[in-house]
Amino acid sequence: MQTLEQIEPQEQIAAPDLEVLRVLVDLREHVLQKQRIFLSNGSASGGFEMQTVAGGNDLHWLIDGANDLILKTNSVIRGRMTSGGNHFLSGEGGLAASATDGFPYVTSVAGIPTGTPTSETNMSPFVLNRTDNIWYFYDGANWVPIGNPALVDLQLMAEQTGVPSNAAYPVTVVAPIITDANDGDLKVAAYDDTTEEGRSFDLFIPPGATRIEFQWKSRGDGSSGNVRPKGYFKKYPDGSAPDSAFTAFSAAFSDIAIPATADFVYDMEILTLPALA
Repeated sequence: MQTLEQIEPQEQIAAPDLEVLRVLVDLREHVLQKQRIFLSNGSASGGFEMQTVAGGNDLHWLIDGANDLILKTNSVIRGRMTSGGNHFLSGEGGLAASATDGFPYVTSVAGIPTGTPTSETNMSPFVLNRTDNIWYFYDGANWVPIGNPALVDLQLMAEQTGVPSNAAYPVTVVAPIITDANDGDLKVAAYDDTTEEGRSFDLFIPPGATRIEFQWKSRGDGSSGNVRPKGYFKKYPDGSAPDSAFTAFSAAFSDIAIPATADFVYDMEILTLPALA
């Protein structure tokens, strides 16, 4: 057996090599610390915490004593999901009116969304139409605008509509206004069974509007059948010349099923303004 004193060194390591070795070790340790992820139950609230840098504050996922999941960056709370399932975005508390950071961001599209989102149970996707500044959510079949400030509700009774007054109208025969046979307080427009008759009204369309919704209240007078309204429009733009003639709606209305009884039926039709040309 050889003692330590009897072992001959194979090679002497020069001092500069030792310095290089020390630098390499320090660099390796630095990289390992940067990659370290550790768990701890030593937080003040008694939960556990993960960090990307040992002792650092750049990213914290924390489950606190209330079992809330908290996201921190630079030791500041940026988000919270409570144990009851409530979600707080962009931290806690209000932002200053002059704030430049701290806002939640969502995706947006240029124009009305047309794609069919992937279905997720009990979930509804939403997106901002940044062209018209309108929010949309998908109801499982259609993109529906929400909170549109450019909505105008125009309700007209039959006697409040105008009459085609000259040959410029595509239909010059007027549906007369009469008293309803079953309700003496109600005025109705009596449209003929075979002749195309019309009445007119003005509609102010605000900037940002993308669709128009029609609602009909109608009934038959002793006979049943299907009736299909037909629409025409003439634009009077702000500060420019009006259209020279009326244009038929390029999107057709659906049939209104008139019952054989004298009961009123209520129908609704939504047409997008681009579809009307």
